[in-house]
Amino acid sequence: MTEEKTYTKEDLLDLLIGHTSFWGETNYDDESLANLDVLDMVSTNISVRLYQLSKETKDRPEGSAAELKHRAWRLLTRCSIHFWKHGHG
Repeated sequence: MTEEKTYTKEDLLDLLIGHTSFWGETNYDDESLANLDVLDMVSTNISVRLYQLSKETKDRPEGSAAELKHRAWRLLTRCSIHFWKHGHG
């Protein structure tokens, strides 16, 4: 019988994207650059999904639609605030 592995959120991100850190070694840093391209694609897709969800639920009378829209905008806003608060290069 095989043992089930438990993954943390960080483990899943590492599996999906890979490392995005600086090491000062050309091959490692080149991998980080390639992984940043993956991160860009993933974060863009997430933002698009959240925006589409907010449009889809706009002016809907259901309580669940209002909550979905609220959470989608909260996530989009949180990402933007974090970016501007902590600098952008």
